[in-house]
Amino acid sequence: MGDAVNDDVPVDPANRQRDDHNDHNDRDHGTNSSPHPTFGRAAALSLTVTRLALGPIALLLASQRADGRLLAAAVLIASLSDVYDGKIARHFGVDTPGLRRFDSIADTVFYIFVAAAIWMIHPDIIRSHWPLLAVFIAMQIGGHLFDLKKFGRDTSYHTWTGRAFGLSLFIAATLIFWSGSAVP
Repeated sequence: MGDAVNDDVPVDPANRQRDDHNDHNDRDHGTNSSPHPTFGRAAALSLTVTRLALGPIALLLASQRADGRLLAAAVLIASLSDVYDGKIARHFGVDTPGLRRFDSIADTVFYIFVAAAIWMIHPDIIRSHWPLLAVFIAMQIGGHLFDLKKFGRDTSYHTWTGRAFGLSLFIAATLIFWSGSAVP
């Protein structure tokens, strides 16, 4: 099994999920025509690592009872990094399965820290929604266990439903941090 970040094989363009039909100009459609693939890989990877680092920062801010708008800003920055790391990797032709898995791991780790930060600042919200959260956690763990059993490793889903799920996490976390409430 290869290193999660250092798979050097670009994603097959026939299988690549097209995430935005309007960004045809920033794609190379699977060819590594960019004269700077090392830069592209470093740029994409730095955005993913930024998202990974923002998780502990959000928890630290929560432990210091920082203004919720700072935490909402961390969620916004992490979400933007999630959008643009993939766009940059595809543009430079360096979107490997390893980078995609690392991206998914960074998403998971970030939102685990966000959940801990919400628990720290707004435990009442977590307590009042615990049945739904318990089902959600069970489904997430079940999905990862299924992937491990079926494929021998965790997978990275970059589907429309995955993006919708990520958008819902972004909206919920931002709303809770910004307003202190789980309802608009």
